[in-house]
Amino acid sequence: MAKFSNIMCPVDFDEGSLLALDLAIEIAKENDALLRLVHIARVPRPDMDVPLPFSPKPRWERIAREKLERLGAERVEGKVGYQLHVLSGSPDQDIVAEANRVNADLIVMGTHGRRGINHFVLGSVAESVLRAAKCPVLVTRMPR
Repeated sequence: MAKFSNIMCPVDFDEGSLLALDLAIEIAKENDALLRLVHIARVPRPDMDVPLPFSPKPRWERIAREKLERLGAERVEGKVGYQLHVLSGSPDQDIVAEANRVNADLIVMGTHGRRGINHFVLGSVAESVLRAAKCPVLVTRMPR
């Protein structure tokens, strides 16, 4: 079996990503690996009537960091070593960019499991990551 030392788990705080986080924790434990919890805060579009940030730490990044810190303290603390990463950007591109930047050797992530027109319109972040990642990607999905 492959040995992983640097596992990345993108978290968007929905139930699917929390299930993936639980799996990532178990894999990190088994491998004595560092777990990197990553949240990509989607940058508001200009047509959303949200002022673009002038500060180096936009409000949405601060809010996401607080949520990620709570999540780490509640679910990960004491189980494995972990780090938190919060970035602004586009999840489908920036998850892979962050995995490359930190030299992740495994990405564990959830998917919403959308189908049909929802999948066509909204796309799939997991599918984009699967196509572009240099390391293995383990995708989990919500039970039906």
